[in-house]
Amino acid sequence: MLPTHVVFRTASQDDCSYLLRRRDDPTVRAVSHATSEIDLATYSAWLKRTLDNPHRLLLIAELKGEAIGVVRFDQARPQAPISVYRVPGRVERCSLVRATSDWIAAQYPEIRRIVAEVLPDNAAFQVAG
Repeated sequence: MLPTHVVFRTASQDDCSYLLRRRDDPTVRAVSHATSEIDLATYSAWLKRTLDNPHRLLLIAELKGEAIGVVRFDQARPQAPISVYRVPGRVERCSLVRATSDWIAAQYPEIRRIVAEVLPDNAAFQVAG
């Protein structure tokens, strides 16, 4: 159960440095497919492509006005592959996967299935999911 209402906002190019710091955090990279750090130019180009892609959505999850996680999902109807990570250092016990699933269901009712690939060493998924 969520401690309070999680709000999702669409990321923008203005969030680039913030998102890169979170993405490059060692605890996030440890449970990601791409485990090496990314330079700002490379990440900025990826973010621009992501934001320009009408079938991809990048969201920042906020609780009480503070970012608690980042969610990316592809609108590949009837399913939506997602990527979710909690902002390192945040200790709220909330289910970002559940909150994201509820948000997607409300915003995109035509998406019937959400798919997440969880790497074997991702013990943090038990907390975030």
